[in-house]
Formats: sequence, C-alpha cells, structure tokens
Amino acid sequence: MDNTDTQAIKDELEKYGWNLDNFNYANPSRSHMFYIRDYRFDNVQVIAHDICDFDIIKTIPGITVKDCIGVIGNAMYKLSHKKPFMDDERKNFLAALIKYTIESQNYKLWHYQSPPDEQLHFSINIYKSSSPKLFPRMITLRPFIFPCDDLMHTPEEVISYSNAIYQHDQEHHPDWFK
Repeated sequence: MDNTDTQAIKDELEKYGWNLDNFNYANPSRSHMFYIRDYRFDNVQVIAHDICDFDIIKTIPGITVKDCIGVIGNAMYKLSHKKPFMDDERKNFLAALIKYTIESQNYKLWHYQSPPDEQLHFSINIYKSSSPKLFPRMITLRPFIFPCDDLMHTPEEVISYSNAIYQHDQEHHPDWFK
C-alpha cells in the first residue's frame, strides 16, 4: 500500500473519529468493520478488514472458539497498553477475530439474511470474568451486530450501543459479572 492509500484511509477513519493504527490499513468502503469494547481497560477499537480477504482467512484448521477468545483478549490487552505487535501476532489476532465472528450465531443469522455485498458491522464487548471455572480465559466475549446507515460507526455510537448491551447483560446474565 502506498502513502496515498494510507493517507486516504487515515482521512476516512478520522472523519468518523477513529485513528489509523495496527489494524486499519484496509479501505473502510471495501471492508467489514469490527468494533471491540473492552470493559477491562475502558478501550474501544475499530478494525477494518477487507471483504475480499474475509473468506480467505476465515477457515483456520485446528483453532477453536476458546482459542479465539484468548487471542482476542490478549490482543486487546496489548492494544489497550500500547504494546507493539509482531507480524504473526497481528495475523493471529485477525484470524481469531474472523473465526470467532463466523462461529457466532449473530454472524450466521446476519449472513443468511444479508445480500452478499453488504458490509458487516460486528461488535464485541469484553467483560472481565471472575468465574474461572466457567470462563477459563477469565473474560467473557459478548458479540452483537448493529446496522449502520453510514460507512462506519463513530466511537460515540459504539460506546452507546455497547453500554446498552452491557446493561442488558448485567440484568439478564448476572453470572457473567460475579
């Protein structure tokens, strides 16, 4: 990717209130958008992943959903603490994020109902779990999809939606927070 492409992507992300970082080198207009709200570190992250590459990376033999949870949690820890990623860590994170996404019931329903070229806006809330027997990775991931009438959601929209889901989960799944 040349500097002109990088600058165009940076400008597009900034228009919506996001920054260019380790995972936003895909053009948002040709990408599925992932929003991660990590309640452990009060961090919100957007990740743009090229739609064309989505099908290529989605099948990784041997990786389980539990593995994906650990990889996603560790990556968000690094992002929250501004720690650098090695190339293989970046690839593993994206692979785990996509694998986790396609294994979710949210994605399966969305994929069944949506036209093939529709942009996905997939969100994950990360909650700290204090129940290691139920959640050995010590976190709970809560996926959800919320439609977007624009290219991407702003950080404020992501925070608002994720807070609504968080409040719902505290009410209906108190065991996740004990």
